Amino acid sequence: MVGNSSAMGLQLTLRSALRPLGNVRFLATTIVASFVFSPVVAFAVTKLFPLDQPYTIGLLLLGFTPAAPFLPLVVKKARGDLAANAGFMLVASIGTIILMPLAVPHVGGGLTASAWAVARPLIFLILIPLASGMAVRYGSSHLAERLYLYDMRITAIFTIVFLVVVLLLNVRVLVGAIGSYAFAAQIVLVAALTLGGYVLSANLACEQRIVVSLGIGTRNVGVAAAIVGVNGDQRIMAMLAIGAVVTMVFSFLTAVWFSHALDGTRIVEQRQQLIAKATRQNY
Repeated sequence: MVGNSSAMGLQLTLRSALRPLGNVRFLATTIVASFVFSPVVAFAVTKLFPLDQPYTIGLLLLGFTPAAPFLPLVVKKARGDLAANAGFMLVASIGTIILMPLAVPHVGGGLTASAWAVARPLIFLILIPLASGMAVRYGSSHLAERLYLYDMRITAIFTIVFLVVVLLLNVRVLVGAIGSYAFAAQIVLVAALTLGGYVLSANLACEQRIVVSLGIGTRNVGVAAAIVGVNGDQRIMAMLAIGAVVTMVFSFLTAVWFSHALDGTRIVEQRQQLIAKATRQNY
């Protein structure tokens, strides 16, 4: 979480990070997609599959937590707009801090969440590393570029380690979830959010559409897990673990597809420009 957030900060200035927030369309789309569309889709998926209550609670919690900490990694892989990504994560973090304490009591299972319980992982693991990276870039862009290379290598390694550790530590609960529709529900949720984000952002530039689509398609499992706590129902934690695995795998596959699709779009645009130029010369 820290590595991805700081790496994004090392690539951005404060002005470039805040610029997307001045785009009313981008800001409105981000808010609606993250805090209206996402919870509604999560609720619809719980009605689509006959899930046990703990799995339902886990899925609903994920519906309120957009923007996984590794989002910068997949957005960069998809060649999306990094400045828009920073703006998206800022809005997602602030919105989660405001909305989560209000929503959690209605999710069920006797869960409660204070604003500080929600804010703590977002502040210390996302916002502070992001600001620190931007501060380094403000002081020295050369140093920022050097640190960025090491940051991304280390983060890529630990992202793989994280995925392996999640699988190993939760292998028993993950196996126990087989046959419970938990995996199917998570796949449908992530796929619907990713596709829905891309459709909702149709009025934005392609690179910003990628950010919105991946932003709401990925889920911040850490925030949801912090609310459940170590003494919470392990089946809720199992649902969150499944969400972590499905989100990571699906988002990286989607990022690769976006990257190739963007290449195809640019080739078509270049051909159209060449044809238009040739037509003007003929006239």
